[in-house]
Amino acid sequence: MNNIKYAGFWVRFLASILDTIFLALPLGVIIYFLSNGSWFDFAQYQQNIMMAMSANPHALDVQPQTSVTWELIFELSVFVVTILFWEKWRGATPGKKTASHQNN
Repeated sequence: MNNIKYAGFWVRFLASILDTIFLALPLGVIIYFLSNGSWFDFAQYQQNIMMAMSANPHALDVQPQTSVTWELIFELSVFVVTILFWEKWRGATPGKKTASHQNN
């Protein structure tokens, strides 16, 4: 019988946060600059936040425009980088490696 010890919720949560910081965030910055800022409209995000902070009921009436092409490029990039980490780090992303070391 295998004695597999699965990670608990908080370890998995920490791993997810770390992977977002180590993988998705840097890729997001790179993709945003490669798209020349056309991936999504930060100005609309800022306007919505300001309206929401002033308790304006119409804060979310207009949603920021996003580029489906750049979004797909980002999602595929995250997928490819994750697969590469799985191949090189024996099935672990940076978050999983770090969180599993914290758990031991």
